[in-house]
Amino acid sequence: MEISVSQTVDGSFARVMDILSGGELGRARIKYFGADKYADFIPAAGTEPKCTETRFLVPADRLPAAAAAFIGLPHVQGSIRISYFPSGKIDFAPELPGLPLTLQLSGQVTQVGENVTSVRYTGKAEVRVPFVGRAVEAKIVSVLQGALRHEERLIEELAGNGTENKETDNDRD
Repeated sequence: MEISVSQTVDGSFARVMDILSGGELGRARIKYFGADKYADFIPAAGTEPKCTETRFLVPADRLPAAAAAFIGLPHVQGSIRISYFPSGKIDFAPELPGLPLTLQLSGQVTQVGENVTSVRYTGKAEVRVPFVGRAVEAKIVSVLQGALRHEERLIEELAGNGTENKETDNDRD
């Protein structure tokens, strides 16, 4: 199932790239998914491309009941490595051992105005489970798109653009 999210944020290309690859946003991503007690964020170490990594181990009882039943494991373990290239390209490399899930996601950051930047994410989720795979894919895509929309507001906040009251109850699909 295809994933597509476009965002426009107030901020220069350089500022948005710094925020995207920064520790504060990385930790906010973990908190958004409710995994703040179960994940470690490893910030970029000055390499090109800048790379961050989040490693997680979430007990099944912390997952929604349907997800826990679907997974059938005592916990979900994995990591997500994100590479940020100077050109604005973003590559996500999730490692989810033992799950019948393939997740591909990339992004592109583009300066579209004097102090306006576009961030576009595209990708694909595939669940390899007979009969229910498409339904699970739809839920995964919905959660990812909600997280990326939430991230847009976080970027605005971190850039100091005062959008902290934009979030609604529908932001976590």
